[in-house]
Amino acid sequence: MEIFLLIVLFMVLLVVLPLMMNKRAIKQVIKRFRDRQALDPGSAKTIDELDLRPPSFRERLMRFRDYKPAALNGLVRVGIIKVTEDGRFYLSEEKLRNSKIANF
Repeated sequence: MEIFLLIVLFMVLLVVLPLMMNKRAIKQVIKRFRDRQALDPGSAKTIDELDLRPPSFRERLMRFRDYKPAALNGLVRVGIIKVTEDGRFYLSEEKLRNSKIANF
């Protein structure tokens, strides 16, 4: 019985922990856009200016997983983060307000 409970706990951690880390990363990415005033096409920033460049292979070996680049990609996919023609990024506050993300 104890082994079964340990297996269930382990499975829950494998599912719940990444979800919690992703949720936290989404909040951090949104805060980073607001802090750097990247809120419209005119004030859009590069990925380097936002410090959201995915880590290199060697950096990934030395650290825990950074969920922020994946959170940025997800926010771009749903249209909350917009990309300008020259590859700069900005936060669409209107899209954020109208999304489910605004409530968590």
